Amino acid sequence: MLSFPHHFMTNQLSPEAALTENSPQATSVPDPGNRIFVDIWLLGAVVTLAAVLRSLFLTRKSFWFDEGVSVQIARLDWYNHVRILWRREGNMSLYYLLLRGWLHPSQ
Repeated sequence: MLSFPHHFMTNQLSPEAALTENSPQATSVPDPGNRIFVDIWLLGAVVTLAAVLRSLFLTRKSFWFDEGVSVQIARLDWYNHVRILWRREGNMSLYYLLLRGWLHPSQ
């Protein structure tokens, strides 16, 4: 007696046999390893781009508004410096005194 595979007798294919290279089901299943590779590659590209852009502008001097105000307060004469610290910047007195010592080491 000859034995035939089951799918010849029932006219049904197993799920593995039904997926061929040309069927849409075979190409629509994403490979999880490939997706992880793409995600890691994109993350690396973004980080590299950010590092390059940041390193291009490291040599520029940039003062934000609050830093500029701090430098101006530290450059004032002693009378106005103490007056501003007493009336407006009491919580930042030590910071401004240290900044003044940093900017004016000879005084």
